[in-house]
Amino acid sequence: MLGGKNINAAALICDEHVEQLAKYKYEWIESDCMAKYAQYRWKDKEKGVLAYIGDKIQFQNNNGVRKNMIYECVYDPQIVKFCR
Repeated sequence: MLGGKNINAAALICDEHVEQLAKYKYEWIESDCMAKYAQYRWKDKEKGVLAYIGDKIQFQNNNGVRKNMIYECVYDPQIVKFCR
């Protein structure tokens, strides 16, 4: 199960990219029981490219109201290089 195997590596990369989508403030609303990326699907199965999907973040709008968001992060384990 490639999706589960790469979830932690993908989260290191994807979290920052999801956060950058917020125009104003953001807040992750996950807990220990709920993963930020609860689902995944193949973008290119032959190449091992996955899309991780979640809904555990809220973005604040210009009026200060927070809205639940759904996000997707495409992850290719062949080209990711970790600097951390």
